[in-house]
Amino acid sequence: MDRCPNCRARVSGQPECRRCGMDLRLLLAIEEAAEAYLREAVARFANGDRAGAVAALCAARRLRRDPLADRLLRVCADAP
Repeated sequence: MDRCPNCRARVSGQPECRRCGMDLRLLLAIEEAAEAYLREAVARFANGDRAGAVAALCAARRLRRDPLADRLLRVCADAP
């Protein structure tokens, strides 16, 4: 997350927005979880577990829309 969804101030990774004070902890945790699912998907695909990779990618997409996850899903669908 680059900007606060409330006031659009740049986010510095702190748990609260520096400008409006909005609590950002839950949003930052969701982003971290989505990134973890993406890493898991890549690892599973590299180990030949295409079904596990697809499941992890779908979980990541439920948390956050990401062009990388979309591309990786297409790669998994095209893989033998």
